[in-house]
Amino acid sequence: MIAPIIKGEIFIAINHHKKVLHYIFECNICHIEFTRKASYFRKSQKQTKNSCCFHNIQCKSKWIVTLNNFAKKGNNHNSWNGGKRKNPQGYIMIYSPNHPAAIRNYVAEHRLIMEKQIGRLLTPNDIVHHINENKTDNNIENLELMTRSEHSRQHRLKEYRNHPGVRGFIRKKIF
Repeated sequence: MIAPIIKGEIFIAINHHKKVLHYIFECNICHIEFTRKASYFRKSQKQTKNSCCFHNIQCKSKWIVTLNNFAKKGNNHNSWNGGKRKNPQGYIMIYSPNHPAAIRNYVAEHRLIMEKQIGRLLTPNDIVHHINENKTDNNIENLELMTRSEHSRQHRLKEYRNHPGVRGFIRKKIF
């Protein structure tokens, strides 16, 4: 779609104290003149943004078809990476929009692997524990299914054992 050409500039009064610069364009489709605020554009975008006025249905439909060609999703998108991404906590997420536990169309890969292994969906109380604590190592040998309480207990014990002051009970000498 060809960008509209700026036909002129005009100051339009917002209220009786303030006037704002607007550019005057001509729609490439229906040839109706329309205005846009100058602050709406960056200096480099004056010729590229909003080539349509959206005044009639013909104009809107042509613009929407053009936008849909650019708004590619999924496999058709240029930066599609196979539906894998890493979440802020470090877990690998898989694009799975139809999964009942999907959050914004993504499910944790380790949960999907465990579901496939045991042959059922995981409940919210089921926790998939990474044995080597590497969140990106999702081999089935590295995954262990636990309840929430078992998982908490295991991490508490590990923290207790790794604490520098813990070596068993310290007995006081009585003189």
